[in-house]
Amino acid sequence: MKKILFLSTLIFSFHTFAHLGETNRFKQMTANQAESGIYSTVLIEQNAISITEYLDNSGQIFAVTWKGITHPDLSKILGSYFDQYQIIKDKEHRKMAQYRVRSEDLVIEKSGKMRNVSGKAYVVSLLPKGFNLNDLQ
Repeated sequence: MKKILFLSTLIFSFHTFAHLGETNRFKQMTANQAESGIYSTVLIEQNAISITEYLDNSGQIFAVTWKGITHPDLSKILGSYFDQYQIIKDKEHRKMAQYRVRSEDLVIEKSGKMRNVSGKAYVVSLLPKGFNLNDLQ
């Protein structure tokens, strides 16, 4: 049985987002619309940065992507995962335009050039069954 992906995009101000692994407080709006799918999204835009939260049907954020003129404050995006990121980030190899950090459960990728950057962060254990990582845009 092929799962149908249902995306719902809602635009809110930057201060409304939740941290990776937490439940978005707007879950009632998005989860009800995503009953037939495996995830939904919430789009947040501020200060020339677009942040997309990927939520499972319960409203829990399992991934975040961003695109803009600069990378967002990862302490606000990663929440409780930020300490883990701090520990592992220096162990990974960095290229000039690309950066990837991976632990057993946390993956963070950053790329781009000045004023045109993007990135993504996701928690492997929180990915919904059948989710395709290529859907993280």
